[in-house]
Amino acid sequence: MSDDPRVHALQRFLEGLRPGLNDHPEMLPTLDAVASRHALSRLLELACSAQHIGNIQLGRRYLADVPRAWLLDHIQPVAEEMLASGDDWEYRRLLELYERLDEGLLKELIARGLVSENREIREAAEDFAKKV
Repeated sequence: MSDDPRVHALQRFLEGLRPGLNDHPEMLPTLDAVASRHALSRLLELACSAQHIGNIQLGRRYLADVPRAWLLDHIQPVAEEMLASGDDWEYRRLLELYERLDEGLLKELIARGLVSENREIREAAEDFAKKV
């Protein structure tokens, strides 16, 4: 077991939503709609908004255990809330996450970024467009 307080905070959060969820993130789709969206939002926040690599990796690790089909069906509306801020850091982290999850989502996010008024977001989109 980790002594990292970030890990403990996430474990408490997930266990508060449903006992056993921390050890079985694949159960996330079995939560009610409000709780599953809340959990997904928290995991995306860690994976994309956090500044500490440990938090980013923690969020990504848990998201990797969520059933892929469910995640792909539910991630975009939650990600839209995060992207509304226009933060290039979050945009780039989401590109990295989508690169691991789904090429279609990645291409959509790249296309969106290529027409952004934010220069840093355009640059991030251009960087990822070279990879695809």
